[in-house]
Amino acid sequence: MRDLLPPDAWRHADLARRIVGTFELYGYEIVTVPLFEFADLVERGLGGSSDDVLHFIEPESGSVVSLRPDMTPQVARLLATRLGDTP
Repeated sequence: MRDLLPPDAWRHADLARRIVGTFELYGYEIVTVPLFEFADLVERGLGGSSDDVLHFIEPESGSVVSLRPDMTPQVARLLATRLGDTP
């Protein structure tokens, strides 16, 4: 991991746009899922072990939230609950 300064950051952003564009040519669409989720949901998805997961206190509610180590379960949940009829 390292900082990217212009023009490297522009090259990386351009590459990301081209990759997304290629996926769109094959019918894929972009979605965004939250980086943070309630800790109990993350723990349930990890089988109860969240020792290596970063936890934070959500200021407004006082709930414990976690930075997800993997976005795959969130995308699967999104597809199953909200995009089930999407080809």
